[in-house]
Amino acid sequence: LLLDDLFAKLDTERGNAIFDLIKKSGQTIITNTDLAGAENHGINTNNPNNKSIHLSREWKS
Repeated sequence: LLLDDLFAKLDTERGNAIFDLIKKSGQTIITNTDLAGAENHGINTNNPNNKSIHLSREWKS
């Protein structure tokens, strides 16, 4: 399951409802621009079952 920029599109109540559903599914990939948004919705980024990958790009003038 791939959920793109989930936290920008849902309020806390709806986000929590989605998490209740995806906890029962297999692998889920969530893209996000703000790690705090994931943590505010109850995703434990320190859980060894969860993987967080930070991507960045340096812009050259």
